[in-house]
Amino acid sequence: MSGTPNHISASQLRTFARCGECYRRVYCENERRPPGIALLVGSGVHVGAERAMKTKAETHANARAEDVRDMAVAGFDDRMHKEDVLFTKDERSQGRELVVGKTRDRVAAMAHYWACVAQPEYQPDAPEDVEHQWSIQLPKTGTVLVGVTDLIIRGTDQVVDWKTTGGRRIAQREVDTSVALSAYALAYLREHGREVNAVKLDVIQEGKQTKRYMLQSTRNRIDYENLLNRISTMMAAVRAGNFVPCNPGEWFCDPKWCGFYENGCRYVNSERLATGE
Repeated sequence: MSGTPNHISASQLRTFARCGECYRRVYCENERRPPGIALLVGSGVHVGAERAMKTKAETHANARAEDVRDMAVAGFDDRMHKEDVLFTKDERSQGRELVVGKTRDRVAAMAHYWACVAQPEYQPDAPEDVEHQWSIQLPKTGTVLVGVTDLIIRGTDQVVDWKTTGGRRIAQREVDTSVALSAYALAYLREHGREVNAVKLDVIQEGKQTKRYMLQSTRNRIDYENLLNRISTMMAAVRAGNFVPCNPGEWFCDPKWCGFYENGCRYVNSERLATGE
């Protein structure tokens, strides 16, 4: 076990809060399980959005929707080529090629929709405001907080996170309490010397009819203190070797979302899993 991490990200905090056992295997034992193919949908759309926004920062022109679609699909195909991908039992029964093809079509449709309805509303000041990488020294905890913000809008002091979702509408409470958005807001404060006016989720929601909606919140000193408290608590637990598994009824405790579920998780009934009960 590698012990205390030398840096902390919002992703690490989210993983630890969801399932300590998953955190232990990924960040302490360095076990990297391939993602489920469902997770590649959002990353593919992000590729198209990132490239379109970086170009728009320089040209002040929207990319053609067809080009954004093609860039997103290329990003999806690139990950499929470079990485192993986990398929659930149901997906394996359908056939790998069929599942990959359907997922590629989803990426194309959502990226095209994003380009038509979301892209025109943003004008980045500079390419570095898109997928902006940052790091913050945290002397009290002895670590560094790192992250990547999808989009910074300096003129109006806003940070935007692009999301894709497969049917479930994100609740306002999730935006108000998001650890990631708190981290992005703190990074903006540290870099620009002023508070954000808003943290936003710009969401493309799949369904019978694809929809887009925006959710907005704010952040303040208490949110930053809560974030730092979470970091301190997580680090103390990691040092002590306390990795509490998630409730087995949680939606992410499933082979579609967790690469460890069918691969030796000590909190899963492997016998029942093997017999398909």
